[in-house]
Amino acid sequence: EVKDTLHLGSRLRYNFGQGLAVVICNSNYADGTGLEKLRNQSDVDQYKRTLPSIGFDVMVHPDLSADQIISCMRDLASRARANTNGVDGILVAFGGHGDQDSIFGVDGAEVLI
Repeated sequence: EVKDTLHLGSRLRYNFGQGLAVVICNSNYADGTGLEKLRNQSDVDQYKRTLPSIGFDVMVHPDLSADQIISCMRDLASRARANTNGVDGILVAFGGHGDQDSIFGVDGAEVLI
């Protein structure tokens, strides 16, 4: 059963059943990392309000270290491979510090993307 149709421009659309959204919100970077603390909770609140309306279950992970980010992504990949819940779309959002090819855990360690 299709819950909604997500319109992606004038000619594209995606018939969407159920999705899983993983939102990593790194705000409180450790002292000594050289990374300032962020105020990005409003972004998370917006994801939590908006994504369920188009069929996403939203899982929020605040303030993850680099190792925790990697573990979270491995868990997500395992769930996607198993796909026991009928998920047909995955969204990953990261709010925090990063560079062109990497993101940073709150411990200041880099995770290549």
